Amino acid sequence: VPHADTVLEFRYVDALRRAGEQIVASDQMLVTHYQCTGIRRTSKLFFHNGRAIAGVRRQRMGPLDWLRAGAPILMAGYRTMRTLRIARSKPAIEPIVVRSSVHIALLHTLHAMGESVGYLGGPGDSPSHLH
Repeated sequence: VPHADTVLEFRYVDALRRAGEQIVASDQMLVTHYQCTGIRRTSKLFFHNGRAIAGVRRQRMGPLDWLRAGAPILMAGYRTMRTLRIARSKPAIEPIVVRSSVHIALLHTLHAMGESVGYLGGPGDSPSHLH
């Protein structure tokens, strides 16, 4: 397994691909991810994650990145709707996702706001807020 220069997942996946590894994504796997940090801490994590990722991408911004930077509410709405659409195809989790939709929308909004800040001003100290 190659060493990536950062803990950002997309960088690690890119390092694996460059090393000749095949990356396979499957929606057949059911994973339960439990991260109980409370709504305030989780909100901060989502903002800082968005800012850190965009701060790295800032070096090579394409048209889609400019859209992300300039329209965070649009991006959050799109991502929330995508999450709900995906959940519809997964009966085991759909009710939970629907009940959580307000929180999901909040977290997508905070992530998108962090991305805007990161694209426009760089990552700042956001990477140090992640774990």
